[in-house]
This record gives sequence, C-alpha cells and structure tokens, in this order.
Amino acid sequence: MPQRGLEPCRFSYSAAVSACAAASLWQQAMLVLADVVVVNIKQQQQHQQQHQQQHQQLQHQQQQQQLQHQQQLQHQQLQHQQQQQQQYNNSSNNNNSRPCSFWLVLLLLYLSGFCLSKQQAMLVLAGLAQSGLELDVVACSSGLSACNNYNNNNNKQEQTTITTTATNNNNNNKQTNNNNNNKQ
Repeated sequence: MPQRGLEPCRFSYSAAVSACAAASLWQQAMLVLADVVVVNIKQQQQHQQQHQQQHQQLQHQQQQQQLQHQQQLQHQQLQHQQQQQQQYNNSSNNNNSRPCSFWLVLLLLYLSGFCLSKQQAMLVLAGLAQSGLELDVVACSSGLSACNNYNNNNNKQEQTTITTTATNNNNNNKQTNNNNNNKQ
C-alpha cells in the first residue's frame, strides 16, 4: 500500500485484512481504497476552498466597512471645513469685507511703533493684499518684518549721518584748538 502512495489508516488496514482473508478480492480492495483516498482528497480540497471563500468574503466585508467609514469621515471633515469657511466668510462680510486680522494687524503695526505712520502700515498691508497673500499670521509677520527692516535701515542711515556729523564737529574743534594754540 505505501508503494502505491496510500497512507495507511483505519480504513486501509481494515480493507487490507478483508482482502487478505478473501485472497481473490485483493485488487478490488485496492481499487476501493484508492477511491476512498481520492474522495478524502476531494473533500479536503472542497473544505479548503469553502474556507478560502469565507475568508475572502469576510475580508471584502471588512474592506467595505472600512471604506464606508473613511467616506463618512471625509464627508464629516468636508462639512466641517465648509462650515468654517462659511463662518469666516460671514465674519469677513461683517467687517467691511476684510478679515478681522487685517484691522488687528494694522492697529498692532501702528501702535507698536514698528511703522512710522498709519499710512506706512496701510501701504505694507495693501502690498501684501495686492501680492495675493491672505492677511493671516504669515502675512502679518511679513508686514511686521518689513516695517522693522524699514526702521532699521532708516536708523542706520540716521546713525551714519550723526556719526559723520560728530566726526566733522570733532575735526573742526581740533582744528580750532590747533589754530588757537598756534596763535599763542
């Protein structure tokens, strides 16, 4: 039996004993055993296929549930974004069509002393708006930096002028002192 590829089991031993007892039915017993093995293999294959199908169906259902859940989340996020945009639009319309940050930044620029005048602050903010930037934190920071850089450059020029004037005054004083010393 092992030479024919049959795995010994309870049925095969029973069939072998019966075949040996009847001696003339050995070949028929072998055919019956072969059929039993083939039937067992087919049953195992069918069972595996059913198990795989059930597993695939379960995976498909889980994927569908995950997809539906993701779609629901995306829909909720989209609704939330639309609501926020609507609130932003409503608040912008109520403030002369400008975001409230515009007026806040204008006030900060003017009151903080970064800009020399309200007109300069307005020019900075208008430049930001014309360049297509939304007046948000980034744009406001840029405006503050621009005013700060403008003031720093003006202060450097004033310091250079003051230093040059002071140096010239010192040189004039030295020359006057030298002239007075020479006269004596």
